[in-house]
Amino acid sequence: MRFISILIFLYLTLFANFDTVDTFVADFKQSILNEQNKKITYSGKVYIKKPIFALWEYKEPVLKQVFLKGDKVVIIEPELEQVIITKLNDSIDFFKILTNSAKISEKIYETIFEGQKYLIFLDEKLVKRIQFIDRLDNKVDIEFSSQRVNETILDNFFSPKIPQEYDVITE
Repeated sequence: MRFISILIFLYLTLFANFDTVDTFVADFKQSILNEQNKKITYSGKVYIKKPIFALWEYKEPVLKQVFLKGDKVVIIEPELEQVIITKLNDSIDFFKILTNSAKISEKIYETIFEGQKYLIFLDEKLVKRIQFIDRLDNKVDIEFSSQRVNETILDNFFSPKIPQEYDVITE
């Protein structure tokens, strides 16, 4: 569930500083460095649309799709032939959390979400990078590239296509 909370936080953060953005598409590279200096890097593409639609497509090192539509999250893991379906805790006011973010410098913001401090780096008014230390003391760095805003994305794009043979786990 923490993974899902981070994705939602990132989704909302992408829109935190510019009200005219309705969609956001970008490549991402997510690096996680543990206390033993072992690093794992994920990469893929993210598609986001207001009010609360998102698709995180992980391509490396494993395929995974994470769909967010309203209060529903669907995680499709092809290598496991598994789908996890869960609902979000609607008692968390993510927009209120973001309004508490503070501008540190012209291109850096800081906010606290679920007890974690996040640094948000902007480039040309777009989110370029988000850094934080998770509860397991891993250093997490998510960098966005090839950002595009306000492209047309139909709502049905965010509807997962679940293969019949996959195991479906509902939480």
